[in-house]
Amino acid sequence: MKLFLLDDHALFGQGLKSMLEKREEVEICDYEGNVWNFFDRLDTNDYDILIIDINLSDDFTGFDVIKKVLSNNCKQKVVILTTYDLYMYKIKALKLGVNDYLTKSIEINELIEKLNTVMEGQ
Repeated sequence: MKLFLLDDHALFGQGLKSMLEKREEVEICDYEGNVWNFFDRLDTNDYDILIIDINLSDDFTGFDVIKKVLSNNCKQKVVILTTYDLYMYKIKALKLGVNDYLTKSIEINELIEKLNTVMEGQ
């Protein structure tokens, strides 16, 4: 699968990118820490899943990014990966049309399982 990760915390984002790239299920994992660069790079690859954090340091939240992406008839699936384990955020995300809402406490094997489930459309 081809993944594109948006997270403003470089240590987390680059670390997760490195871990995901080592998995045979992952063909490519690109990482971006800046929202504007994320939008610029979005069409440079045929990504399967966008993984987006909620709390971003730019003028956008992850919810804003998701609204913008999905309003442009995005063909990619969208997964939120955040530290916020809040019911109201999960509901908001699902209403926006995200495919899954995950917390950053997830283990890498479970993350891969969840991404595979999203890829299969479940």
